[in-house]
Amino acid sequence: MQSASAEICRAADAMRSAVFFGVCLAIGNRSRESTMSEEAQREPMTQSGGTATGEFFAQMVRDVGETVRREVEHLRADVGERAAGGAKGARLLAGAGAAGTVGVAAVGSLPLMALRRVMPAWMIALGVAGGAAGVAVVLTRRGLAELGSAAPLDAARIKEAARQAVRTLA
Repeated sequence: MQSASAEICRAADAMRSAVFFGVCLAIGNRSRESTMSEEAQREPMTQSGGTATGEFFAQMVRDVGETVRREVEHLRADVGERAAGGAKGARLLAGAGAAGTVGVAAVGSLPLMALRRVMPAWMIALGVAGGAAGVAVVLTRRGLAELGSAAPLDAARIKEAARQAVRTLA
């Protein structure tokens, strides 16, 4: 999961670099295109800044916008391809997990089959059920202890918080 987010971050960095490069190219191209002869053919400058400058910036904004749109589309396609590959990998891992579970269950049934030769079936079932219940109790106690240490329950603190809530509502 970290590698996928790292890839997305690298792709975003590449997009930022490409956009910056596109802006630099757009500025450079527009600077080279505006020669003295073109400026002479354009409308004369006005006191408010001139139309040549306005056209230059308008064209530059259009160029930058187009570059950004192209880069975003490219990034979307790249992320879509990566996500499809990641989804395929996740499906393969899920299948491997299911096959592994079946394998572990098969290996786990071997001792039960051996016990069946020396013990009646009800005794084996009772032993398996008791073992599973014991594991469940131990895991439950550990889980509750972890939750308790993460968020300790303090009766006085809870009562004071409840009183405070009632005061603010009243």
